[in-house]
Amino acid sequence: MIHRQNSKAQSSVEFIIVVLFFIIVTIVLLTSYLDIFPAEVTKIKDQVACSRAEMLAVQLLELPGNDTDWNSTTNINLLGFTNDAPFEIDYNKFEYAKTKGYYNISQDANLSIPFRLSYDAYAINVTTENMPSELANESTPRAYIVRDNADTIIYLGSNSTSAHLSMKLFFPLSTVTHSACNDSELEAGDINTTISKAEGDEITLDWTVTAEDLDCINISMTRTTKLVFIKTMTLENTALGKTYPIYLNNLTILNNEIGSTGDIDPEKSYCSVERYGLLVNGGEKIPTKFQVLSWR
Repeated sequence: MIHRQNSKAQSSVEFIIVVLFFIIVTIVLLTSYLDIFPAEVTKIKDQVACSRAEMLAVQLLELPGNDTDWNSTTNINLLGFTNDAPFEIDYNKFEYAKTKGYYNISQDANLSIPFRLSYDAYAINVTTENMPSELANESTPRAYIVRDNADTIIYLGSNSTSAHLSMKLFFPLSTVTHSACNDSELEAGDINTTISKAEGDEITLDWTVTAEDLDCINISMTRTTKLVFIKTMTLENTALGKTYPIYLNNLTILNNEIGSTGDIDPEKSYCSVERYGLLVNGGEKIPTKFQVLSWR
């Protein structure tokens, strides 16, 4: 009798242990699942955002859109910025679409596919344009790059407020010298730094322009090259939170964007894709990097 009671007690203990083990395993698995599931949801949202960005890159950078309405005052029904070839972007189309206005990146409920398309030129060709001689009254800060064979002219001016220009240029297989131009005098705080490398010279401009100010230098190459490369370029007033355009020959903005603006919402999933092509304005074809951003 005692032996049978001990067997029952042992069986009960074993049953309790099995049940407890099962409960512990269930809790561990459930906890792990709950920990993993949000990450999987995030991955899915990232994949959706990336598929949208890839689709938009094709639409905006490889297709012409609805050309019939492009130069009219009607709404653009289908965006697409090429004319003859993929990744050759019509600058005038871009600027016309830009005048249609921006969406706010944090208020995208009414956008079927929210996006931002931006570009930065990374090189400029030899040109024979004249340097702009003056700025319009009350002009906001702006900078120009003008190529004339062996000379590259950087021109910065403002008639309204101050701004800071940061630009780094690379001149392959050539050494450079620079001098003031257009009756301009760089202020004490304006710095030009040239570094000679085996592949060519690199010059960094660190300038601040004030209201009714004009800065200008002429960078001369010992050997004329087909391209001058733009490593970085920004023109901004950080106190005002504003950026300003940098032009090629007073005609084409070299860094630009269209689409949704505003602060990026950290709660959303974002994805961007990059493509390389040409920005076309008349006979000028500028090597450019394009970025398409979308989110969910």
